[in-house]
Amino acid sequence: MTGIPRSIAEHELRIPPGVKPVVQKKRSLAPKRSLAACQEVEMLVSAGILWEVKYQSWVANPVMGYHEILMKEENEEKTVFHTDKGIFCYQKMPFGLKNAGATYQRLVDKAFASQIGRNMEAYVDDLVIKSKTEYQMLDDIHETFKNLRKVNMKLNPKKCSFGFEEGKFLGHIVGKQSIKANPNKVKAVLETKPPQSKKEGAPKKKFKLTEEAEEAFNQMKQHLASLPKIAALETGELISVYLSVGEEAISTFLTIERDKVQTTNNEAEYEALIAGLKLAKEMKVQKLQVFTELLLVSSQVNDCYVAKEPNMKRYKEKSKELINTFQTCTVKQILRSQNKKADALSKLTSLTFAHLTKKVQDVITEESPNWITPIKKFLKDSEILYKKGYLAPLLRCVGPEQSQYLVKEVHEGICGAHFGARTVVAKLMNLGYFWPSMHRDTVEQLRKCEACQVHAPVPKSPKHDLVTISSAWPFHKWGMDIVGPFPPAKGGVKFLLVAIDYFTKWPEVKPLAKITGKQVIDFVWENIICRYGLPGVLITDNGKQFAEKPFSTYCKEFRITQVFSSVACPQSNGQVERMNWSIVEGIKTRLGRHESNWLEELANVLWAIRTTEKASHKRTPYSLVFGSEAVIPTEVGVLTQRTLNMDPETNNKETMLNLQFLEETRDQAAIQEAKYKQKMKAYYNKKVKNERFKP
Repeated sequence: MTGIPRSIAEHELRIPPGVKPVVQKKRSLAPKRSLAACQEVEMLVSAGILWEVKYQSWVANPVMGYHEILMKEENEEKTVFHTDKGIFCYQKMPFGLKNAGATYQRLVDKAFASQIGRNMEAYVDDLVIKSKTEYQMLDDIHETFKNLRKVNMKLNPKKCSFGFEEGKFLGHIVGKQSIKANPNKVKAVLETKPPQSKKEGAPKKKFKLTEEAEEAFNQMKQHLASLPKIAALETGELISVYLSVGEEAISTFLTIERDKVQTTNNEAEYEALIAGLKLAKEMKVQKLQVFTELLLVSSQVNDCYVAKEPNMKRYKEKSKELINTFQTCTVKQILRSQNKKADALSKLTSLTFAHLTKKVQDVITEESPNWITPIKKFLKDSEILYKKGYLAPLLRCVGPEQSQYLVKEVHEGICGAHFGARTVVAKLMNLGYFWPSMHRDTVEQLRKCEACQVHAPVPKSPKHDLVTISSAWPFHKWGMDIVGPFPPAKGGVKFLLVAIDYFTKWPEVKPLAKITGKQVIDFVWENIICRYGLPGVLITDNGKQFAEKPFSTYCKEFRITQVFSSVACPQSNGQVERMNWSIVEGIKTRLGRHESNWLEELANVLWAIRTTEKASHKRTPYSLVFGSEAVIPTEVGVLTQRTLNMDPETNNKETMLNLQFLEETRDQAAIQEAKYKQKMKAYYNKKVKNERFKP
């Protein structure tokens, strides 16, 4: 398990024996927070930081952990907490334990004992590596990571930053030359208002400062906002010692004067500010935001500080004069770490390019007229532009209004025949016209032509992808439909009620004089349920014999799912539609020109369909239903191998064996049909042209 070795650091709970747990109120989390907590617990358990407790004596509310220092083994169960996933305890020290911060501080002091005070400062889990040069910084970082590996301590990459010249540490801004106060706290001091009531510190309920007191209050704020910085001493600097002696104590502190350097930095920052404002003014900027690293510059420009030195006053007045020329202009102070791009640009000025010559070459200009003069004059005075083309030497450039006229005239004008967009564009370019979006604009304009929309050929390609319908096992899914009317036959029958099994392609047909809901129920009972079992799905159209009572009630009683094909798309029940066509075509071809004996030919047509191999699964419906192929009259007229050598006893055994293999045969047929439908779907979808209508 990863973490700090116990020999280096371990957190122990000094709990006297016999102490009873303190009862806490259970804290319930909101559903989203509870889910997040459970996910975090799962992650920590998998990382070996938590483990589930089966028999606990302590239970508390959830707390977060350092996930670095191990708990003492006998104290692990004292960190038990509850979640919706169960009860868990920490193997590593959590935040909520007493003296957890002190334990972590001892670990840091021990791990970085050779660095703290030399090239590192540390407070609990806040570490700052301090280096004077860039090369030394790399060595210090290498040393820090070496010490981290010794104690197996891990860092969070999201909270690590390297190579900064200035950063925040324990509420202070630590820089290259000094340690400054936090700008946010300085800003809070500057924005502090005088006390107005007794609650805010005034001696009376209604209180108002005098002008002198208010001025003193503002001076105090400026003094607090411009406190001296903490700086490291340099060799040769002049140090001043200040003593304060009282009756009971003596205090002293050292100061150094760096006003000259600071003034130079302030002047450089003002120069950069004025140059940037002038550049923005030349670019005709109306709204501007300025960010500077120096608090003094931003405070003086915003009238928070008073500029006392004469040069600072002039810089401030010039800056204010330029700021007033903009519609809005704000100046804000930011940290150097937040101003990386500007800092990088400023460093470019210090680069040297020794390989480049410092001599500036004079620019040679032509003053006397020459062969270029008339071309320049033409380009300057002419209002017509031309472009060099491939189809013509020069193509005249036209604008939006001219291009609309040209497209309309060529497409539907006197010499127009409503040709397509590519033909119209080619004709315009041959005539010598050009604009950048010729083809796109022509396509959009021709789409709005009413004559082209009215007389356009009707597209016959499909608009949607093919959706195939399959059945998981035989006689589970059936399609039903009504065929007719036919010429009245014996018994007055003139309709056919057709059903087909989607798996075996086995058809069931019943001739009827008229079709009602009661007759549909009888057909399903006699021809489907009594022969093949209860179906799971029945696919029909929206005819009232199928969609209304009593048949709909009948299906609900037997828990048969009804699926209705769309009125606009009857092809969704294509299996039965195809069967209807086969039955009608078979009857027509067998009758020839006679129409009255169609009922007598129905059985022959059904027999032919049931014993013919289907292209989808390469099997006959008869073989998938009964396990063997049927003997047809052709095999009696001309004997085949099986009819010639047929032995009744052997035939019974082979028939029983075929029934034993029937399940495997059906599985192979299902696989074959799936491949067939996949190929058919791919072929069909190649011809699909999707169309979308915009509202």
